[in-house]
Amino acid sequence: MRLVTVEYRARVLHVRMSSPPVNAFSAAFFDDLHAVLASAGPEIGAVVISSTVERVFAAGGDIPFMARADEPTSENYVRRCQEVYGLLERPEVVSIMAIDGACLGGGLELSLAADIRIASPSSRLGLPEVSLGILAGGGAIHRLVRAVGQGVARDLLLTGEPISAKQAHMWGLVNRLAADPLAAALALAEKVGSFSPEAVGATKVLALSASTDEFEDGLRDELARWVEVRRGANAQEGLDAFAQRRAPRFERRHA
Repeated sequence: MRLVTVEYRARVLHVRMSSPPVNAFSAAFFDDLHAVLASAGPEIGAVVISSTVERVFAAGGDIPFMARADEPTSENYVRRCQEVYGLLERPEVVSIMAIDGACLGGGLELSLAADIRIASPSSRLGLPEVSLGILAGGGAIHRLVRAVGQGVARDLLLTGEPISAKQAHMWGLVNRLAADPLAAALALAEKVGSFSPEAVGATKVLALSASTDEFEDGLRDELARWVEVRRGANAQEGLDAFAQRRAPRFERRHA
């Protein structure tokens, strides 16, 4: 049984997590998800991840597995987490989470690696690892601080308490609220997936590095990448389309 299923819509890859009852992240789950994300070709402009399990996005790590695993196995498991989550930050692809239900532990770690998080009002989000005597090692600590700042991040990390989607939206942890987050995510993915991959890739790289780069270095990098992107045919197409009052037809490389 596959733990993730996929559907292709034009330039959108829709990945559905399907590991009932709670979409626990087993080693096999990470193997499936890694294979799907790593195989996404250059024709893909956006990735949407959702769940087939009712009222659950993902409950996170496989706790029984972690309880019995020895240290090398546990370390390899967390390293695999980091590798899989990191695939969502690849340039030229916009990653969107459609969260409908419980999004806890590794589920939230996965979501934090995405560019955009859309949640239903009934969703709950949290990082309970500290209450289990462990910590969120898949990248959530650094990504959470970057996303919402030290104060909110430490509140979530050190209390382990879940919060409502409304509170998460107020704190900037969730970008958008929607009654049907999957429909909203797919519609948004179809839009941004049609954008110029060069413009998206350069913008995403700059945004991800903005938290660590010195300001002057960032300005120099922005200028260099602006010049590079402007040289491309897609930039000319976008500017011409605007002047001609028509929709641009951006090209993507095909595998």
